[in-house]
Amino acid sequence: MLQIWAEALHLYNQGKRWNTWINDDRTRALCAKVQESATVLPPGFDEVLDYLNVKCPKVGDSVAIRDVKDYLRSETPYYHDVDKIINRFSGVIYSFGFERARVKKNGEVIRAYRRTESRSDE
Repeated sequence: MLQIWAEALHLYNQGKRWNTWINDDRTRALCAKVQESATVLPPGFDEVLDYLNVKCPKVGDSVAIRDVKDYLRSETPYYHDVDKIINRFSGVIYSFGFERARVKKNGEVIRAYRRTESRSDE
C-alpha cells in the first residue's frame, strides 16, 4: 500500500493530474469501492435516498428539492436543520445516480434532483 501512495505522490509532484493515473476500468472500480467505503453519509441521507427512489424510478425523472425538504420536515421532525442536510446530501448525490438540475415543471423552472443512472437493485 505504501508503494501505491509513493507512486501517486511521485506523479503528483510531477504535475500529473489524478485522472491520468486511473486509466482502466478495473482500477476505476477499485477506486470507487474504496471511496464508497470511506464516504461518511450525512444524517437523513437514507430517508432522502429512499424518497428519491420512490419519486424518481426511471432515468430522467426528477423531484423538486423543495419537495424533498418538505418531506424531511414532515417525516423526520428530529432533523432541525433540513437545509444543512440537503447541502451535505448534494455533495454525495452523484455517487447514487442523481444530479442537481434545473428542470421545468408546470411552466416554472425549479431546482431539482434528477436521476441519471438506473437503480442498482433493478
